[in-house]
This record gives sequence, C-alpha cells and structure tokens, in this order.
Amino acid sequence: MKVEVLPGHSVVTEKKTHSPGESLTLEDADARRLVGKKIVKESESQPAGKQLNVAETVKLVDAAESVEALDALAATDERKGVLDAIAKRRAELEKTE
Repeated sequence: MKVEVLPGHSVVTEKKTHSPGESLTLEDADARRLVGKKIVKESESQPAGKQLNVAETVKLVDAAESVEALDALAATDERKGVLDAIAKRRAELEKTE
C-alpha cells in the first residue's frame, strides 16, 4: 500500500528514513498499523494511467482549499460531473474570500 508520512513523524525502513511528506510503499498490514497510529496516511496518488471515477474526483474537488487546486483539477479532467463540481466549489471558495 502506498502511504505518505505525516508531519512530525518519520518512518525507518531497511533502505532509508522517510521524512514527513515523503511517499513510500509498505506491506498492507504494516501500512494499516501505521495509519491507525496516525504516523502515515494512505497516499492519494494513483498509478500512472489510472483515472479516479467521477465520485472519487468530486471528493477531491470538495476538499480543495484554493482556486489554484481547482484549476489544476480542471486542467486534467473534462468530465461534465467533475467540471460541474469544480464550478460549484469555485463559487463557494470565492464567497469566503
């Protein structure tokens, strides 16, 4: 399972020490244990060539905290449902500014 080290922690493997923000791949059992201890989180990155489905992408859109993040998502996705969610979230973010 691919995970990312959370701030304030590090993960030592046989090969190296992974600092906060670094991604690494662990055995599923080890990854789940460290996720449970809040040392790492599951990585949101997807294998190359695999696109998230619309529902998963909309969750990312809803979690976006800036217009720039929405622009990055809009630049890589042309699906109507995703673009509609981006427009809605953009309006929400612009209201709070």
